[in-house]
Amino acid sequence: MLLTKITQQIGGSITLDFCWKAYKVYLASIYYLWKNVGWMMINRKWIPLSTGVEGLGLEGISFHWYTVAVLGFLFGLTLLGFTGVHFYYIINNTTSIEYVANRPIYVRADFDKSGSNYEIIQIDPKTNVYGQGIYKNWCSVMGSNLFICLLPYVDFFAAKKHTLKKNYPYNTDFRNHILQDAMLQRDSMLK
Repeated sequence: MLLTKITQQIGGSITLDFCWKAYKVYLASIYYLWKNVGWMMINRKWIPLSTGVEGLGLEGISFHWYTVAVLGFLFGLTLLGFTGVHFYYIINNTTSIEYVANRPIYVRADFDKSGSNYEIIQIDPKTNVYGQGIYKNWCSVMGSNLFICLLPYVDFFAAKKHTLKKNYPYNTDFRNHILQDAMLQRDSMLK
């Protein structure tokens, strides 16, 4: 239901730019969850688990509270793992699908703009083709404005206008390596 409303708002198509904006909202919500947990830990007066609240006349705490505390700790530990993995994905400019990929990637290297002078190069699936450095990777996912990069705000109408203008370039070292491999492949075929 929510997805159909969103697709109607953005014009009926889910684009790569829309997915990046949704990813930003997801990461911002994880950030605010951990920020709130941190503030609760700093500003809260903790009650010892074995005695309970003395003013209420409780003899101790029920077994159920221990279960809830353990499950809450396990959930927080799992969420910490997800946060760490997604932070790793952002600074390396990869997605979870690219990270677990095991098929080779084929890249077309054009030597000129004619469209008929090219070579197809096979590369290892673990090669990071879009890595631009930590700061540029962060900006491509979260935005360059440090004051609003973690706010869960997406302007769907602005995203729709700029969808076709968005470009995800290869990193420079990878591009140079592919062009060099394409030249070697071309030379070996001509001999």
